[in-house]
Amino acid sequence: RVSWKGKCQVKRGLGTVCMFDSECGSGHCWDGVCCNTACEGPCQVCDRLGVCGWAVPHTSPGKKCGKCFWCEYMNNADGLVTAASPLECAPVPEGHDPGGSCGQHATCNGEGSCVADHGWGGEGDTCASGKSGPNCD
Repeated sequence: RVSWKGKCQVKRGLGTVCMFDSECGSGHCWDGVCCNTACEGPCQVCDRLGVCGWAVPHTSPGKKCGKCFWCEYMNNADGLVTAASPLECAPVPEGHDPGGSCGQHATCNGEGSCVADHGWGGEGDTCASGKSGPNCD
């Protein structure tokens, strides 16, 4: 049991909605649900059943990987990439911008940065041409 606003509360089970670790019987509130363990990696998510696992490849759950990065399979101990390989943050391929993290009129450069589309470079933007600046070409 846990005390909340002076009232005794029963700790919540796996997969139930939570805000704090102390609300969960497992002691782990992750991604808004009570989870069986802490899903601390940027490519880990807690599912609706309360089980920590890997995210879907080519996504960034909760944008934990950052702009222009997504979860990608990495080489396993044999140097091979398989569906059983762990997921880690990796740069999004050039010309893509999943989820619109770069904003309107910009895409990712394949190295983890946003670049403005031709004719749209504002102050502080870098354009695909490599130039910076207002409306770089």
